[in-house]
Amino acid sequence: MQRLKSEMDGAKKALETETQNLIRTAESDYQAALRREKSLEDVFNRQKNTAAQLNSSEISYNSLKAQIDSKRNLLDSLMKQQSETGVSAQLKSLGASNVKILDRAEVPLRPSSPNRNRDMLIGFLVGLMGGVGLAFFLHLVDNSVKTVEDVQKYAKLPAQGIVPSLSSDEADRRIRWAASRIKAETAASKGKTRETPSGIESIEMIPYFFPRSMISESNRLIRTAILLSSSSDKSKSLILTSPIPAEGKT
Repeated sequence: MQRLKSEMDGAKKALETETQNLIRTAESDYQAALRREKSLEDVFNRQKNTAAQLNSSEISYNSLKAQIDSKRNLLDSLMKQQSETGVSAQLKSLGASNVKILDRAEVPLRPSSPNRNRDMLIGFLVGLMGGVGLAFFLHLVDNSVKTVEDVQKYAKLPAQGIVPSLSSDEADRRIRWAASRIKAETAASKGKTRETPSGIESIEMIPYFFPRSMISESNRLIRTAILLSSSSDKSKSLILTSPIPAEGKT
């Protein structure tokens, strides 16, 4: 046991000695690494300062280079103008000129503006489109009754026909023409007395004296429609109300 204890104590001392040696070696390595880090940091700072100085110098260099290029261009322009001036002076002294007439000015045959053909075409197209658009718009907003189909659509009643409108001037003209015609026929009847039909001064006689007019044809169509519509039933009477405008009925 004493021998083993002495060996154990010797091993512990050797372990402590080795441990101290390792610690000292590690500390020396750390100190060397720390010194190297500081040295590298100093080198980095010096390089950083040098790079900053180089950047400042580069900015100054670029500014100076731009000034030099501008002054060089100005010098070249001045030299070129001086050369051209010298050549012009020499040519002038010799009685020659470097100016040539490339194209003589001519009096124009037509004004450059306004272009009447184009403006007229644009105006025509705009007017045409505006007229067509206005016609469609008026047709769209027009709610008046014009045809038999409109009467049946809005009144929900069957319609037998339609009579076109006749202005008062047209009616007077036709009545006067019919009266003059009857007078002429009466005068040419070689003494035969012929009475003028009653109602010649009224619009109701226009279908009688003008059987081929549109009003007469419309009346005949209405008559035919009434006859055909009443052929299947036993109707004995027929009432007509307000056949002429301005009779006071609605």
